[in-house]
Amino acid sequence: MTRTQRDELYNTNDSSLDHLKKRIKKKIYKHLIKGKVDSLKDLITVAKKEISKYLLKQNGESLDEKDLDKYATIIILSNFGLEKLANLIVDEEINEIYIDGVEKPVYLDHVLKGRVLTDIRLNREEIEQLIFFLKFFSGLFITKTKPSDKVELDIGHIKLRISVDIPPLVNEYSLVIRKQHSRRYSLSNVFKVNRAEVMLLLYILATMRKNILILGEPGSGKTYLASSILEVLPSYWRLIIIEDVREITISKDYGVVRFKVNPFETRIKKEFSKEKQILKALHRSPDYVFVGEIHDKVDAEAYFHGLSSGLKILATSHSTGFQEFLDRIKNSFKLDLRRLCLIDVIVFMRKKITRRGSIRVIDKLFLTDQLLRKGFSRESVETRPVYDVGGGNGCVYYGFSVFGSSQLDFGTVMEIVMNFLNERNPASDLEALNLILRELYSTTLNIQSQNYSEEEMFAHVSKIRNLLEKFDELLMI
Repeated sequence: MTRTQRDELYNTNDSSLDHLKKRIKKKIYKHLIKGKVDSLKDLITVAKKEISKYLLKQNGESLDEKDLDKYATIIILSNFGLEKLANLIVDEEINEIYIDGVEKPVYLDHVLKGRVLTDIRLNREEIEQLIFFLKFFSGLFITKTKPSDKVELDIGHIKLRISVDIPPLVNEYSLVIRKQHSRRYSLSNVFKVNRAEVMLLLYILATMRKNILILGEPGSGKTYLASSILEVLPSYWRLIIIEDVREITISKDYGVVRFKVNPFETRIKKEFSKEKQILKALHRSPDYVFVGEIHDKVDAEAYFHGLSSGLKILATSHSTGFQEFLDRIKNSFKLDLRRLCLIDVIVFMRKKITRRGSIRVIDKLFLTDQLLRKGFSRESVETRPVYDVGGGNGCVYYGFSVFGSSQLDFGTVMEIVMNFLNERNPASDLEALNLILRELYSTTLNIQSQNYSEEEMFAHVSKIRNLLEKFDELLMI
């Protein structure tokens, strides 16, 4: 198929495709009436079959799977009255789509172009059609007495997280559509924007089962980074993933148990709360636990209870800086700051959106003094002053040493890791561990510097996982 023909198919307003759209629409309604479909993914599968038949009959050709997914999604969404948004939803370069009200311009965050204002405007009927669509396919529950909800929508090759607010909570409608990209996109994005030394240190610390907390403002890339870390952990580990909306995308075939808890906005039953599932994880024998978004005091108390009980946790939460994080712990959550010593690593993400592009990058790493072997004193957490260490190589905040991502060269990473290992591993293993670290660094650099295909990308990621498995086997912790 020529590019022109593909572009014509991509344009769902093309009158030459009316017959195909009507044919698919007829099939959709027939399947819905007979109860043959359980999800939007099922309808897209139906559309893909019809498109393939149409193209084979017209041109004797078909499309690759990626294009077929894209065009089927566009046609299905268009058949449900979402023509104006369909192309935006399938565009891999778009991260978020914003709808702020009736007849107001839709705008978006583009990977390359940053914040972009479109000429698309939705009238009241079109917004209500979108909300009805979400109620039907995602279980959105929203009324005047419950005017806010957050849902996920699985379209197969695209997963969406959608926040919806309606009057009287807001003057008009407000919808934010955030896209969860494929594993390849997430991994590529994380590797391209972050330094290899930083990624190497985080992968090593996670394999050492350290407690890692990723902080940043909404949309700063916390989940992308978490997915990247979980993707490379040893394949034989048992992972428990606790989220209110499914965002983590990893390729493990076994050893992953997912728990979907009530969103922060709708905590109806305690049995399905994040708090309950964190505490229950103590009896589920995990090697590592991921907790998505620590929202409030209840989540925070359960999180710290899990840490103090021996769970090894990778978690995310919202914060724009270390002092703001301390204020949230002490004043909003009313928790003792000394509990921070249970966290080994705090990662701060930074986001900047401009008209020229968007940046979501690791900004700073805070490593606990226990990890760095600086004689950390539990009693001095709350009053410890900020001071320089190592000739400006870092600063200490409340028992943590902070490193800017640009300060972490390979020598510093090796020193941090090997100093820790020296106390726990026999000398015979240290040389082998050193060699593994160097090979890991070389592989991470290769991924960062090359524009690999999907197969090549996952081959290198598998190599990192295999090396981390060797590292894990040698650890005496």
